[in-house]
Amino acid sequence: MGKNTQFLESLAPQGSSELLGLMGLAERLAPLLFSASTVQANPRLVKRFLNTVFLRKTLAKPQNIDVDVQVLAKWHLLERCDESIANALAERVSAENEGKVEILREAEEVAKEEDQKLPTLFGDKEFAREWLRLEPPLGDMDLRPILHLSRDSTIRDFGADELNAAGKALRDSLVSARTSNDALKQQIREAGDIQSGLAMARAWDARRSGRTWQKHDEILMLTEVCRIHPSAGPRAAAFISQAPIAQLAPGFVSALADCDWAKDILDKWVSDADAQESVKRAITNARKK
Repeated sequence: MGKNTQFLESLAPQGSSELLGLMGLAERLAPLLFSASTVQANPRLVKRFLNTVFLRKTLAKPQNIDVDVQVLAKWHLLERCDESIANALAERVSAENEGKVEILREAEEVAKEEDQKLPTLFGDKEFAREWLRLEPPLGDMDLRPILHLSRDSTIRDFGADELNAAGKALRDSLVSARTSNDALKQQIREAGDIQSGLAMARAWDARRSGRTWQKHDEILMLTEVCRIHPSAGPRAAAFISQAPIAQLAPGFVSALADCDWAKDILDKWVSDADAQESVKRAITNARKK
């Protein structure tokens, strides 16, 4: 343990086990976030990484999912730095094995010894060995809740939560919609909250390649669904939290001003040094209306 961490821990209130755990987590993650080719200590990417982890933790509570933030952080690090391994492990998760992945448990044991070769799934990458050594171990854990939260907040589809006919029709309508209209609102009501939330997520993903983070119609699918089904708000918030702040434009942010689910994120944008002044003014002015 470094001297800086020891000093910080000495300042923590007595009995703050969660805070102490987060400090330890930060110390363990730091070297991997620094060396990973997909992050390389980029402050914006580190910030986005942490935002995603804590948004997943926020999503867990209303769904009665009890997952430790350290578990979420370890899994998201794998998603961020080696998607192929994350996907391969996810494919092995099922109800039949109670969500546990035996090869992951075996690999965590093997990784403790430098001269032991990791299972083929993990290759011979140094990152994989270091990730497997991270606390807490996941091999004896039910990974289904973790994958559910991953799917909710980043459009990772591991095979569950399928759209029905009404959901698919709504997804297509949301993809093509450029303005609000009564027919679309009625379609959202009739689809119900679960299917509407899934349709919103699929539509958001479908328009990924053309997203500029500048136009009002790019978030119409989020605002329309969330106005009718507030339960979709945390998921929508997770989506916009991934925005490249420097690219934001007034037309995009002003459309979020009256959305309760976007309040915390707008607050962050207003105080973020990377946000354009015109964007900050747009948020402030829209809130005054």
